[in-house]
Amino acid sequence: MRVLLAIGRYQLEAALQSAHVYRCRTGHANWANGVQLYDVLFAFTSSLSVALNRALAVAELRGAAAGLDAMPNPKADARLSEYQTAARAELLAQTVANDEACHA
Repeated sequence: MRVLLAIGRYQLEAALQSAHVYRCRTGHANWANGVQLYDVLFAFTSSLSVALNRALAVAELRGAAAGLDAMPNPKADARLSEYQTAARAELLAQTVANDEACHA
């Protein structure tokens, strides 16, 4: 008997949630795999919120400056402007760009 497994949006979201729970329970994070999961999830959804969460995972993996570079353009979707502003301000503060962080 042959079983075909389909991977879709909900399976990817579950895998990301599982990775976050694992990190919280064990203290061990695997941000590289998280970024890969976000990449695939973005391919399924084209969601800017997924792109933003990917940028935050990139920041955990490679540092705040890399996370800032990976952030989606805030002009692409006005609904994300407030959420992205908070995330951007946090990453700017981590790069010691305090004036920019305060403005964000």
